[in-house]
Amino acid sequence: MVLGERRRLAHYNELSARQLGPGSRTTFMQQPSDIRKIAFLGDYLPRKCGIATFTNDLRCAVAAKFPAMQCLVVPVNDLAGGYDYPAEVRFEIAERTCRLSARGGFPQHHGRGRDLRGA
Repeated sequence: MVLGERRRLAHYNELSARQLGPGSRTTFMQQPSDIRKIAFLGDYLPRKCGIATFTNDLRCAVAAKFPAMQCLVVPVNDLAGGYDYPAEVRFEIAERTCRLSARGGFPQHHGRGRDLRGA
């Protein structure tokens, strides 16, 4: 569900119930999302750390819940040579070349590589 969509649907349902009177309940159908890809950025298996395990578990849970969604992973490497990652890994970021933007948003990769927003 897109951010804010649940709140909007709840508002419409409440508004509908008020307009139709007490005891009546009409539910609006949830509109399908246009989102088809999601990328998880963080440590990832086979790196041995709790965040890598969490990122793996989160990706697996989202992929199971939304099988039509393409779930990509962008791991942050602590080793120069990286790791032997599974197929869901599309890009890699070296830990020392990554810094967060001033807005606290999407990490910006400095040096060689791709702009991850177009992934």
